[in-house]
Amino acid sequence: MLASEHDLLDDSVFEPLLRLSFSGAVTSAHASPPCREYSRCKLIRPGPKPLRTPEHLAGIPGLSSSEQERVDASRTLMERAVELLHATYKAGGHFSLENPANSMLWLEEAVRILLQKANADVLVVAACAYGWDISKRWAFATSFRDMQRLAKDCSHAEGSHRPVAGVRDESGGYASQQTSEFPAKLAEAYVSAALPLFSTCENPLDVQLSQLYQLIPAKGRFDMPFAHQDGAGIYSVPDWSFPPNGTVDRLQQVRHALTQKLFELKAPIRLREHVQAKSDSPLFSEGEIESFRAIFSEFLVATTGRPVDWSVQPFQPYTLNALQQLSEALEDPDDTLFACLQSGAPTGYFKDIPRSGVFVPAPEVSTSEEQPLLECQENWKGARENPETLESLIQEELDNGYLEEVTLEEARSRWPEVAVGKLNVVIVPDKNPRLTVDETISGVNPACHIPERYNLPGLGDLQSSYPLRGQKLRGLLNPLLVTGRVELKLIQQALGLLQWITQLHKELRPWLSSLYDDISRPPGTSFSIEPSRWGSLAPCLSDAMVFISTPAGTAIPVGSKLLSARHIELWKKSDLAKVPLTSKRVWMRIADPQSRFRRLSVLSRRANENLRTIVLRQFWWDGVSPLPAPWNPEFRYRFTVADFFDLRHDVRLFPADAKLLWKLPR
Repeated sequence: MLASEHDLLDDSVFEPLLRLSFSGAVTSAHASPPCREYSRCKLIRPGPKPLRTPEHLAGIPGLSSSEQERVDASRTLMERAVELLHATYKAGGHFSLENPANSMLWLEEAVRILLQKANADVLVVAACAYGWDISKRWAFATSFRDMQRLAKDCSHAEGSHRPVAGVRDESGGYASQQTSEFPAKLAEAYVSAALPLFSTCENPLDVQLSQLYQLIPAKGRFDMPFAHQDGAGIYSVPDWSFPPNGTVDRLQQVRHALTQKLFELKAPIRLREHVQAKSDSPLFSEGEIESFRAIFSEFLVATTGRPVDWSVQPFQPYTLNALQQLSEALEDPDDTLFACLQSGAPTGYFKDIPRSGVFVPAPEVSTSEEQPLLECQENWKGARENPETLESLIQEELDNGYLEEVTLEEARSRWPEVAVGKLNVVIVPDKNPRLTVDETISGVNPACHIPERYNLPGLGDLQSSYPLRGQKLRGLLNPLLVTGRVELKLIQQALGLLQWITQLHKELRPWLSSLYDDISRPPGTSFSIEPSRWGSLAPCLSDAMVFISTPAGTAIPVGSKLLSARHIELWKKSDLAKVPLTSKRVWMRIADPQSRFRRLSVLSRRANENLRTIVLRQFWWDGVSPLPAPWNPEFRYRFTVADFFDLRHDVRLFPADAKLLWKLPR
């Protein structure tokens, strides 16, 4: 920020900068919040009056209003600078934050959170390492690892440099103020370290801050992130620009008319100014409200065939008759809400809240569980310790018509049941005091019956959203059970996971031996050779019948093993003479270890089936829920008698309620 108009305390400056930081257009951001009020030099006497200490970062007690404003301004500058850096980092950029190494700014929670989130490096830079003969150290917190080259500490003896803390210069000011500017060598080193982040050009330009806002990309209609709609009800959807499938957009004409009217009134601009001014006056005038009502009246009269009653009943601010008519026009399933409110909001104590037809019905509460109502004689501690605040808050409720003052005797004569709860005053720093009433302790809340409920997601819902345990292993084993050849990489993937699993269950590891055997046993492939060249085949083979060179006139790969020729198995070179020669080409079976495929043996398929069954044993069927495919009632697994009594096929392979059906061989 290069000019006084670039004031981060000004919302009109800070908010566009925050949008720019979140846009991803910022490659690197640097902040050096003023350290004046965070400087520990003020704690050294004699010196300027300190306004904060490490124990009182929000300001020491007893400050004047102007001094407290200085503290608040410095803290707001720090928080907004940190927020801009955090936004840049979240959008994919880098950041650096500078202050003196002993500044109290590093104790602020916002700064500590930023450094933890980014796992930032904190670099200590001594002034003497960059040409200044003064006793000072700066600290740079950065997410860019190449900045580590800036870190240089002082190698001189203690007291070798000119002190600046608490020292006045020739003009009478404090010398420490002059050290807020970096030495030229440090600035050059910083630029050199950060330059690789940027692309350079031959003719760089200086741009104004207002021009930077043009870098904010316009979000496309289908660009991430997408909004998630939650209307807090089964039938409620807040965004009807694209109505849900199968629904009728009954308010389409009303919405278009309202949108046109709002833009005519420049309502978005008015709303922004209204919020910035923190105005308590209504956003729209009475005449404008009447024009909005006219749009709804036209729709409701055309839909229901009767005029709209916009009257407001006493003791509440809503036009309940008009809302009831709107509910009928929209065929709202909750058709009892506004009629119920017109007769007075029910509490549920007398089970007088009607069902909405939207949420899940709640079970009926037994009358034997009802507890008597209590009349509490005193308030909670917060109200007792702040009687003036309590009285003013109650008076405010009375003035607004939210409360009615009656005696206890009058209340008992007016209502069949009376309860007196406890009041409390909640006081939070930087917020207005708040009045609360505890109706639970008097027995009212437990006695109220709400006929419907809704279910929040629990651990079971989270668990069911994850893949089934063992799903990955079963997915790797299923391809190995098919008939025919199997890709080598699938066997290797399954073995990798099985090796990890068998670290926990070492008794299963012997089952993997057959899979390793199959990996080392590539399938045979047919190759042919001219009979006239059969005699030259022996020099191309090793004693183990492995090709050490490619025979002439063939494409047999080196490293392959000769298995047979003309259905005669060949174990050694002398067996080549057993092959009868004719005028036809000699066909050979060659096993190439580089082949992409393998054929699994019977033992391997049995081991895979057993492993897949063990993975499934964790499921417990309640007899009602749908079963996974491998657990369907028609599932059968066949063992020979010898295999069944083998220790590898322990009964634990089966569910606890499984039945073993014996079928003797004929």
